Amino acid sequence: MQRAFRAGSAEAFSAVDVNLMEATEMLVHAINQAMMAVAKGARFAPTMVGCYDAQLGVLAYINAGGQTALFRDSQGTRALPNASVPLGLFSHLPYDASIQAFEPGAMLMVVTKGVTGSMANKNPFGPKRVIELLESANYKSASGACQAVLAAAHRFEKNRWEWVPFRGNSVREDMTALALVRII
Repeated sequence: MQRAFRAGSAEAFSAVDVNLMEATEMLVHAINQAMMAVAKGARFAPTMVGCYDAQLGVLAYINAGGQTALFRDSQGTRALPNASVPLGLFSHLPYDASIQAFEPGAMLMVVTKGVTGSMANKNPFGPKRVIELLESANYKSASGACQAVLAAAHRFEKNRWEWVPFRGNSVREDMTALALVRII
């Protein structure tokens, strides 16, 4: 998969006058093809791929299958839509990129299901709590925002391991947060 990503990136973004949207779509198609080849069939793989142009301050992205992606700027905090089918299911499905402009100070936060699905007394942490965290503090760095979200999700979660009779121990989901902040 890493080889497919690296080769696809080099091919898609090597032109001087590259179209960010089309290159992102080509890259996702290459990743999807490689994933299905490696898996020798269909596999459910929610994925978010984004390509950021630092000179223009824009992100071309494909959110395929449900990673929670939140965007904060001077207009507020909102969820970016999950507009595509997860990777790994259909070999020739076209993926259409979306675009998001970043003003200085704008932030993109992507969290895995382990963060939003953290449970306390049968209540999920959910995207709403991540939005509240992003709105309540003025994070100047991507790492600070990620650390705050992950710490809050860990505090919220009461039982990290839950024992269910006749099913053994259930393993919790991976907790990952990734942020992109435009400084200037």
